[in-house]
Amino acid sequence: MSWQNLSPEILEMIFHDNGLLLPDLAILARTNKRISSIVLPVLYRQIVQHFNGGKELSRRAERLRRTIYECPALAALIKTLIVKCWTIDDVYDKFMADLIQRLCSLQELTFTVHYHGYHSRFKEYKNFRKTLKSGVCSNLRMIKIGYLYISCNEISRYMCFPNMRTLVVQYTKRRSYGLKERLALDGRQSFLKVFEIYLDSSRILGLLDMLSCCRALEKFSCHLQEDFANRGHGYNAEDDEPSDGEDEQRQHEDDPELLDAPAMIPRALTHCQQTLVSLDLYWIPLRNEMRPGPSPLNPASFTNLKSLRSSAYLLLSYDERWHIPTRNKFYERIPPSLESLTILFPRSFGVFAVFNANPHSEDDDPPYKDEHRIHDIDLNGPYATTDLEWVIAIARMKKTHLNHLNKVDLIDYKDVHKHCDDPSACLAPKVVRLAFDAASINFAMPSDSATI
Repeated sequence: MSWQNLSPEILEMIFHDNGLLLPDLAILARTNKRISSIVLPVLYRQIVQHFNGGKELSRRAERLRRTIYECPALAALIKTLIVKCWTIDDVYDKFMADLIQRLCSLQELTFTVHYHGYHSRFKEYKNFRKTLKSGVCSNLRMIKIGYLYISCNEISRYMCFPNMRTLVVQYTKRRSYGLKERLALDGRQSFLKVFEIYLDSSRILGLLDMLSCCRALEKFSCHLQEDFANRGHGYNAEDDEPSDGEDEQRQHEDDPELLDAPAMIPRALTHCQQTLVSLDLYWIPLRNEMRPGPSPLNPASFTNLKSLRSSAYLLLSYDERWHIPTRNKFYERIPPSLESLTILFPRSFGVFAVFNANPHSEDDDPPYKDEHRIHDIDLNGPYATTDLEWVIAIARMKKTHLNHLNKVDLIDYKDVHKHCDDPSACLAPKVVRLAFDAASINFAMPSDSATI
């Protein structure tokens, strides 16, 4: 049987089982005309390149460049491009810009740059991103950019591409967001279905304007934190010049516009209330001296999202953790249409804060006062793990308020009962499990295997 008579699925299986990498297939397609007509359309619909830097970067990049340049028909067949590299290089920046210009049919782009140091994130792929913003890839449906600072204005350009449906960005530039950027968004319209963004609180105003352009969001995920890591770094990644620290000054002075902005996220999503089915909001409440502040993300504001089915919240703000009556009634703020709920405990503060206990009870000062110890908290000590009534309350509302709920997950619930001398603490997770089983709700938390 000749190659021409084999189905595309069988061909792909043969090449995959024999361990032929894409660069090898590129050589095969150039040297063997008999199978080039089959290899190109079948196996080059997706190109995945992992660049490790140095000679390996130059060699594999050159091989990919030759494949595209010597076979222009291949560029029209490539639909997906996934690039992961570990270094920042001007030559590679120009190579990526030229490559994007030739991939006229590209639909999905994933570009991730892993860094070994924090400051290197400020360096940019200027040529590559300038080409991408120009809209040469008008068929793009998905963009994922990881570990690279981009501005709110740049994000708005991507999300307003005519065919864009999925956008994931992990960092935003440390740059003022003012009237000029807001006017640039005026009148724009986006047809995004999935929008995931990681940003600090000083960029929240730009996020609100971006959400106002989205009319058909189905999934929105926002990881919002205070920009504590960048304090003291007066660096502007937009123009590679030292900034005056205006954003940092506004944030230190508790600018009302910045502090109230997170609470306006529900209002920005009101025009998506008929389409939004999944909502993930993560508020990392870190303030001066690394103390946790109150969360402005109140789930009660999202009850007007009629079609919401899946949600992940940091439900308990810092103030509520120490106010038991408020904490035990938080289920009343959960949208009644929810089918799946995830409760996220902050890794640094969650366990001892939620359970109203101090891991270092012998100290008068809270453990989070020392910012150098914040990432090294040892989960040992007399935790008050018996106070899980606020979790059981969710199961009790199954027959009344939350009659659509069928799955609940507790994330980052550590096995603190192992270090507790109170026998009732070891029974608390079992009691929670029984309550959810009685309500026919699938319930999961990391400590289940150790307690049941």
